[in-house]
Amino acid sequence: MDILSGVKEVISEHTTLNVEEINPASTLDDLGLSSIESLDIVFAIESMFDIHFDFNMNESEERPFTTVQDLVDATEKAITGTRA
Repeated sequence: MDILSGVKEVISEHTTLNVEEINPASTLDDLGLSSIESLDIVFAIESMFDIHFDFNMNESEERPFTTVQDLVDATEKAITGTRA
């Protein structure tokens, strides 16, 4: 499974959206995700790919990931060992 497909699958499992409705340019807000739902998705992506994103939600008011592509890019960086 490629990273984009995995991220879309996780988002679909945590929402009422079909995988086909989710695209890389979709913002998490556009998908109707709250901050807590977004965090649940981040944890699920970490689990799926056996990775860890290096961020602290308590350090910033802004979400570290705003689009599906942001999640894909961060996942790829975490897999390859570069800083997300």
